[in-house]
Amino acid sequence: MASVSTLHRMVVSVATLNMMIKIALVVFISGFSTRPRLGLLTIA
Repeated sequence: MASVSTLHRMVVSVATLNMMIKIALVVFISGFSTRPRLGLLTIA
């Protein structure tokens, strides 16, 4: 049971991380295309 719970928690955290990366990429791309200077400031 413990291994199943650990696996489930791992899957949830990976899915959450994947979603966060996707959102960050969308925000980065849209922000970079509209405001290139602000996007460069965000990277630095």
